[in-house]
Amino acid sequence: MKLTNSIAEDSSRTHLSLHTLVDEVVNDLTLSSPQLAGKSRIINQVAADLIINTCEETLAAVIQGMLHAIIANATEGDIQVSAREIFGNTIRISVKDNNCYNTYAVACALQKIVPLAEQIGGFLNIMNQRQKITTIEFSFPYTKEDNINGSED
Repeated sequence: MKLTNSIAEDSSRTHLSLHTLVDEVVNDLTLSSPQLAGKSRIINQVAADLIINTCEETLAAVIQGMLHAIIANATEGDIQVSAREIFGNTIRISVKDNNCYNTYAVACALQKIVPLAEQIGGFLNIMNQRQKITTIEFSFPYTKEDNINGSED
């Protein structure tokens, strides 16, 4: 998998904005598969201040796999990417498509990234509602850095 230069060249980065990483993955996906990305609009709803410390390249590959699985089975709609902290030491990234036509194909495509998700201690979950709304969730542990901006939490 080819990632953008900023991801590939800076694998030693310790503090990472998840919003920026999602933007980089979306940009890379758009450049590498314009026929897929042109079918739907990807909306990055990840908070800009969500800073994590984890294996950047592996996380980028998981996010890219999630998006590719959804986009390949989307029918012209909005795909929403969001993330939130749960339990104080876990991040849950959600990719939601309101117009998915084949959840089974999405689930099959996700099998390729399960080993990557497990590599960073995470797991994937897929849900389908009303035959069209498909959501993939990726939960993984992360380390909150002390005093990122020089202030206590």
